[in-house]
Amino acid sequence: MCIRDRFRKGDYKGAIEQYKRTIGGGSVEPSFVIRQFLDAQRIKYLTEYLEELHKDKYKIANKNHTTLLLNCYTKLHDGAKLKEFITNTSNSFDPGNAIKVCRQAGYFDEATMLAEQYRQPDDFVKIQLENLDKPEKAIEFIRNLPVDEAESIMKVHGKTLIFRLPQQACECLVDLCTGQWKAKRRLGTSSSSSSSHHP
Repeated sequence: MCIRDRFRKGDYKGAIEQYKRTIGGGSVEPSFVIRQFLDAQRIKYLTEYLEELHKDKYKIANKNHTTLLLNCYTKLHDGAKLKEFITNTSNSFDPGNAIKVCRQAGYFDEATMLAEQYRQPDDFVKIQLENLDKPEKAIEFIRNLPVDEAESIMKVHGKTLIFRLPQQACECLVDLCTGQWKAKRRLGTSSSSSSSHHP
């Protein structure tokens, strides 16, 4: 049975399995398959297709595909699959975009992990300040950055940190300005233990 006949008869599982086999062959554009399965009732099949599309052997998935896949996970409330995807080193994706999607969906633990793993200190601090209300964690994190990264972060978030934690933030600024800064570790050397909020 051809793919379109399977789709018309409601055999979405069979259809998506056949569509997955077309990836990389050029016979069917991913955009066509995605349009076919965008309906909410077919989202789990769309998720399967997008997962296959992201496999490193194809190198086809783009930023929009990643956004759609991560949104599929969040709509299915499948935090385990979301975490599995972003921690699988064989998957190709834009970490900045993944962090944005995770934050928007309330998966702050996953967003924090990505920010540290992919060396995105600004995103890490934003999550602590704007999503988790943990200015102390932001200060602790900044304290462990190399001086150039710490200076960059304080230029952006210093005002907020001084308002929230005036003493600790001022101590950071003094140490940066007087050459007393000593980083304990570099970004990416350990994972964050911040709490997450799932919708």
